[in-house]
Amino acid sequence: MKREISPVSKLAIGFVEYRKLYPTEYVDKNFRDMLQFEFLQEGYSIIEFENTKTASLKKRESKLSPEKPKGSGEEPAYSDELLPELLKDAAGENKRPELKLTEKHLEPSEIQKIAKEFGFRYFLQGAISVSDTLDYLDNEKNSLVFLHVYNDKGEKVGMISFAIDEKNLYNTKLLKEVCKEIATSFTQKIING
Repeated sequence: MKREISPVSKLAIGFVEYRKLYPTEYVDKNFRDMLQFEFLQEGYSIIEFENTKTASLKKRESKLSPEKPKGSGEEPAYSDELLPELLKDAAGENKRPELKLTEKHLEPSEIQKIAKEFGFRYFLQGAISVSDTLDYLDNEKNSLVFLHVYNDKGEKVGMISFAIDEKNLYNTKLLKEVCKEIATSFTQKIING
């Protein structure tokens, strides 16, 4: 049953970091998708911000910044290949080079800027952590969810946390239950306050 939410209850969901002990594909993407589904069931209009959106936000900001006067008429040649972050990958310092450098949480000022552009009232971003010892004799599983809630001014107005013992978010039934509880709690505590 879909609830009717006022049009001012437009919600944006940003980057949700996945902190993993052992690599398991798609837990973060499954969490985001299920969370969006449950918020849609609650009657929200969802705006999705992926990692590429944060990169495009930076590009828009750089285009809007005042241009520097050119001295000789030629731009100096440069390459991103020699950035310190990328040199760490080349030197083998980063053990997990598959992580994208664009993945990050938005700063309050960035949230405020995109809120003006897209007209949402609340913005969620955070992290999930899933651990599993993978030891058959002493198998310990747990999951943590932390979502920071920001208003359209970029102010942190709340936080949602969820801790699960003896299970983890690989389980799709549990994932659905957690996301449904988050969406319901958000409506009751943040919106209806």
